[in-house]
Amino acid sequence: MKRNRWRQNNCPCFNRSPSFSQPKPFSHIPILLSFIFVILIIINLILFYFVLYEIIILHRFYYLLSPTSKSQTRHCR
Repeated sequence: MKRNRWRQNNCPCFNRSPSFSQPKPFSHIPILLSFIFVILIIINLILFYFVLYEIIILHRFYYLLSPTSKSQTRHCR
């Protein structure tokens, strides 16, 4: 019993873990997924700010585009 423990502790065959002896399959997938996720978040933020900017511009110049704007109704009087 003691000899078996000594062999397991001191023999290099037992000290090797399977994770170090072979590369894990699909170990790069979480890195790729996180990278893609970050890129998608950046794209979504850019699109969100672009749409928000367009909404603000259209809201500011809505009175110029609309047929019932204040400037036109004042002019019609």
